[in-house]
Amino acid sequence: MASNLPGLEHILDNLDVGIIIFDNKGTYLFVNKTLLQYTGRTRQDYLNHTVYDFIASGLYKESVVDKVYHEKRAVTQIHVTVSADGKQVGRLVTVSPIFNAQGEIVYAISCLLYTSPSPRDRTRS
Repeated sequence: MASNLPGLEHILDNLDVGIIIFDNKGTYLFVNKTLLQYTGRTRQDYLNHTVYDFIASGLYKESVVDKVYHEKRAVTQIHVTVSADGKQVGRLVTVSPIFNAQGEIVYAISCLLYTSPSPRDRTRS
């Protein structure tokens, strides 16, 4: 992924926020270590899968990335997902589109912050 900037993957892996890079079809191209810690999943669980695969499997109810593709702008919201151990977890997510010279989205970058407890847990207390 980072052939033009040696060490970029290492840098992204050492951020305290979850980072995901998608292509223009919603395919996971990169997930950093922090995201894997948040979710309890492996890179293989993500890479070469799409957000639409995750919706079909019930892990996501909706896709922030899909909203970005349709609205052609950055979107920030609480995104509730199912972790590897089956718990619903809320994360503050901002997904930003990356455009080419023709104004087409070629990538989307997602930045996730863990919110604990999840929004669902807060309503119970």
